[in-house]
Amino acid sequence: MACLATAIKDLNVKTDILDLNFLLLGELGGVDAPDLYSKLIGILDRYLAEHPDTHYFGVSTGVIVPTIFDNPRHPFLEVLKHLMELDRGLVMAGGAPATIEARNLIEGGWAHIVFKGEAEDRLRCIFDPQAKPMSGICYLEDGKYTESTGSDEMVQFTGSLIPMYQQIPVEKYHTVGSLSPFSRMVGTEVPYSTMQLIRGCRMKCTFCGLTQYRGSNEVCEYPTETLFEEVDYLVRERGIRHFAWQDEDLLASRQAIMDFLEKVAQAPWKITWEADIGLIAAYLDEELLDLMAKSGCIGFRIGIESGNEKMLKQIHKPATLPKLRRLSKLLEKYPQFYVVGLYMLGFENETYGQMFDTLDFATEMNISWGHFCVYQEIKETNLEKKDLKTYRDWLPSMQKVVGSSEGVAPPIQLTAREVFALPKDKLHDPALKQEMWFACNLIVNYLLNKNWNGPQLPLLVRWLKGLQMTYPYHPVMSLFLCLGFLLEGERVDADRQFVRTIKNLESSSYWKSRFKGYELDKIIEAYPFRNMEISGFLKGLADGYAR
Repeated sequence: MACLATAIKDLNVKTDILDLNFLLLGELGGVDAPDLYSKLIGILDRYLAEHPDTHYFGVSTGVIVPTIFDNPRHPFLEVLKHLMELDRGLVMAGGAPATIEARNLIEGGWAHIVFKGEAEDRLRCIFDPQAKPMSGICYLEDGKYTESTGSDEMVQFTGSLIPMYQQIPVEKYHTVGSLSPFSRMVGTEVPYSTMQLIRGCRMKCTFCGLTQYRGSNEVCEYPTETLFEEVDYLVRERGIRHFAWQDEDLLASRQAIMDFLEKVAQAPWKITWEADIGLIAAYLDEELLDLMAKSGCIGFRIGIESGNEKMLKQIHKPATLPKLRRLSKLLEKYPQFYVVGLYMLGFENETYGQMFDTLDFATEMNISWGHFCVYQEIKETNLEKKDLKTYRDWLPSMQKVVGSSEGVAPPIQLTAREVFALPKDKLHDPALKQEMWFACNLIVNYLLNKNWNGPQLPLLVRWLKGLQMTYPYHPVMSLFLCLGFLLEGERVDADRQFVRTIKNLESSSYWKSRFKGYELDKIIEAYPFRNMEISGFLKGLADGYAR
């Protein structure tokens, strides 16, 4: 939103940035409130009452989900609906979900205008009659869905965001939430912000929605000097101490990233930073990793996706297993980095054997953590087959979030031995993707995590503590946090987590079933592991699932 406001600054358009996420989280204060929607709309109505002369409204949500219409009462839709019902002015929508659902949003009366892709240049067309005509502006004309014609050039954004930061309480964001588990590892008391050097991604991975959103694999490079000035301002004037990259292809320009990190390393202040979206592993080498360490990097994600060479070629992933193995070996020199591998399960025509290859490779990679997700196609919703009246509460809360005390029971629930008895040569059943995810996540990150007896044990404990903030009733997290504290010699903290695990299990038939199916109750029976080696015990459990 700051980029959009900057893009029309020279047109004498007064802009306000209303961060509904921040304001809503501030009102909730972590309480599981029953009136989340009334609070959300109440925040918006208070702003409208205080600004009666505002008649242009732009609404964006940056999270790419398979479809906003599959998420009951998505807050993006709720805000759009409320603004349209008020009929106070022009309602504009943008962002990745809006791009995918442009026709549905326009024809359904959710907005007057939808911008496809990056909107800075398209927004100028609304306020400047002399602006270069742009494609991708969607609206109704004579009752029919219409898209503008014109240039489809990518935005080359170079303006400084410093003036726009004055509208954003960025130094307070850490008081209501976090960017990711990385920012929680640094400490929830540490003020954070974001930064971006590269827009877009050069790659053409078939599973990614970024090209669908932007319409091109062309990348735009932000001036390193301007970016450094923004970071310097945020550190000196706003007290920011931790930064998260927002780039999908941060390493697209080696010269640019090296120049910027060198400036940060030589600055009179010190920060920490993370790359949570994912780096392209092929571009990481010792020279760059050294500079990343010097400039304050604490961790990053790398895109791996599959442990099967055939699947990597099918999805056009710019990686090979030998290159990834070499990176894994190189990363052993940098124990200060918490490195997360990104994996995906359930690609089209993927067999169970190929999924097991991913599990095996994730274990072999020997990095800090594996982030597994289930492949979901990103496409426009067929609303003719969807009843919007069935929408229910969507906004996440402490009780409703996935992984809470009751969990979200899959249609089919398998035991560990049943999962590993699945025929390797058979195409996977989509109904079992969630079961494969559960098995991979549990085995790679908990049972076979290298850090139960490795140098990163303190980082693993901090990572799990950060995850537990999001999933406070998740008994797997409390159980393995218990083991982490036990290995650190913190018996009091370990006992607290053990008691928490028992309480979480007592209130959940779902998790009782999961613990039995994966024999995790044996860990409870063995606690506090007197005269027993914990990592060996956990490996024995995983080996017992026998494929």
